Amino acid sequence: MREGSIIDAELAHDFPMLAVLYASRVVGGRVYRRASRERLGLLGDRIGGELVAAMRQQAIPGAFRAFARQIGLDPDGDAIPLERALMDRIMAGRFVPDDQMQDPCTVAMLETGVPVWVLDDACVEGKLHIAEVGADEVAHLDGTPAKAGDLAVWDACRPVALLLGEVAPAVVPTRQTQAVRLFALRVEGVPDASVREALWTASQLTGPDA
Repeated sequence: MREGSIIDAELAHDFPMLAVLYASRVVGGRVYRRASRERLGLLGDRIGGELVAAMRQQAIPGAFRAFARQIGLDPDGDAIPLERALMDRIMAGRFVPDDQMQDPCTVAMLETGVPVWVLDDACVEGKLHIAEVGADEVAHLDGTPAKAGDLAVWDACRPVALLLGEVAPAVVPTRQTQAVRLFALRVEGVPDASVREALWTASQLTGPDA
């Protein structure tokens, strides 16, 4: 597991706890896929309507809601990832499996409250860090609601995902993806141990070390 922080000194001053933690994993076979789906099924049985309402009031989701406001997002209008997953659970009556790359992230988020995102590792260059999106880099996030000044997770060359938002289409895993880069954000009010647990959980359900 590796950690990348904020490059810009002014941003680091404004968000002293903010960092991106990440790990690379090989996409495992049928056993890993089945394990993720079984965990999702168990979580769907355990997390009903009353627990959904309670989870929204917990400290970790609250910290991500507060961070969303700090970076100019409206968590009431554009729900944080955990709340979107819980609302989908209410509508569908269960947590609907997605794919072998996304399901481990969903399980990790539901168990810890910490969102985890996934990238195609072959499309990511070097280390991850956090920086603002400049006017010249908005095109790299084509298909997302990106604008200059937004905060994003970057690789060595370009922004690859908006903070608390969408992943750039160019780095979204596909069926041909052989290895992935998983990442999670540490924000103020969220214990470092919880972030590491979320990333570890997603990693263990994805496959072996890359």
